[in-house]
Amino acid sequence: MTVYIVSTNSDQMNLVAAIWRAAVPCRLFQMGGDDFYTEEQGRYGTMGTDRLASLRGAALLHGYPTLVFDGGTATTYTAADSGGNILGGGIGPGIQVKFRSLHDYTSALPRLSPEEVTERFKQVLDRRPKDPFPTFARTTPDAMMVQIMTEIATAGRHVIERWLETVGKGGKRASQPTVNGERTVLVTGGDSGVLLSLLLPDHDGIIEATAVKKGIPDSYRVFEAKHLIHYGIQDAVMKQAQDHLEKDAFGGRSVDEHCTRFLNKRVAKWFEQEDSNGDHYFRGSVQSVETVHEDNLDTTYFHILFDDGDEEDVEGEELKVIMDNFKKFGEVKKKEAKKLVGKKAGRPRSGESKSIARKSAKKQGKEPGPPSIENNEGESMQRQMNHSEHGEQDKGLRIAKEFDEELFFGTVTSTRIDEHGQPLWKVVYDDNDEEELDKSEFSTYRKLYDSARKDKDTQASSTKQVAQPTEYCYLRCKA
Repeated sequence: MTVYIVSTNSDQMNLVAAIWRAAVPCRLFQMGGDDFYTEEQGRYGTMGTDRLASLRGAALLHGYPTLVFDGGTATTYTAADSGGNILGGGIGPGIQVKFRSLHDYTSALPRLSPEEVTERFKQVLDRRPKDPFPTFARTTPDAMMVQIMTEIATAGRHVIERWLETVGKGGKRASQPTVNGERTVLVTGGDSGVLLSLLLPDHDGIIEATAVKKGIPDSYRVFEAKHLIHYGIQDAVMKQAQDHLEKDAFGGRSVDEHCTRFLNKRVAKWFEQEDSNGDHYFRGSVQSVETVHEDNLDTTYFHILFDDGDEEDVEGEELKVIMDNFKKFGEVKKKEAKKLVGKKAGRPRSGESKSIARKSAKKQGKEPGPPSIENNEGESMQRQMNHSEHGEQDKGLRIAKEFDEELFFGTVTSTRIDEHGQPLWKVVYDDNDEEELDKSEFSTYRKLYDSARKDKDTQASSTKQVAQPTEYCYLRCKA
């Protein structure tokens, strides 16, 4: 599952993100303003992401130029010209904020609840156009309502007229779907129904109509659209996906900018072989990042150059493990490890046969990757026999693994052989989460436990967040 979050409240957005990560296995993207519009298109630094997403959604539905009114806690309007460049907009208190402030900052005015306002609004709608909110109201609640409604209608009409003067009057349906020829104005948000009525040329009979400029009433339309942000997210994701596919079509490689920040990072990976100092950890650095399209998926590989000259490609989840290893164990404290002959087992470089790479690793005595199809049944049976002998012994062993810089402990409860003939260890963590580890992971986390068991075996948190693999994403990942 993929989840996209758009919010102007950073604390709320981080809380929602934490809830999703803890409760649902998913890829989660916290979207920013630059995912919808660039600074060259008129976006300024503090412009609300929700406004940008709604503007993008309106353009998807009706094309440019576009004008969006959003009625919520704040009432906003945002506009773009025919070229898709942001003209700007305005921000003011929402309808309920206006009513609440009249009560909070005066001593005699009543506090009109949303239910009371809605009920009175329905009464006017049922009797329109014969009985609108009167300009000269005879009750205090009506006086408060007509003033606020007239402010919204008058200000909204002014904004629409200025927008039409800027982008030009429409009136005709455009032949291209990306052009808003009929000059459709969209309203969204919780108060979109009220805004829709008040922005119509005759105010929908809600308040007494005012004189308007000649020609203005017929030169625009007003529609309600409840889910503009969702349409905006859809358009932004699809556009960046299309850009990526076009790059691939011309032989280009698209590398996620988020991933390039790992270049030159130091790592330490555990291998069965020991160096001359008896150390199983081999140090190295991230040399390059490459995104490869395999089996209809984009996978990002980080190329590691070890200090002994060996090389290996790893994916994001393993990169986190070996970076954490280096953070814990640091550089070699004794003399430099002896260089080993051959390559460490890993993903073969572009153009290299997978089966050749695995045979090479096996020949040098390193841990081979998943078996190739050339492995015969006898080898597979031998692996199962060997694993069966050691599997029972491994039950009950403790491991330690880092999630978000916090150490969690678990116990091996069972083992099995997967469809490739490789052993897997099932681990149940102390907070009742569970997962299966391959041979490399099992060895790494056993080693981490051995080094950590000097400390008190702390009880794992029940709200552990499972670390997501670093992977290629069409949207810029947020740190």
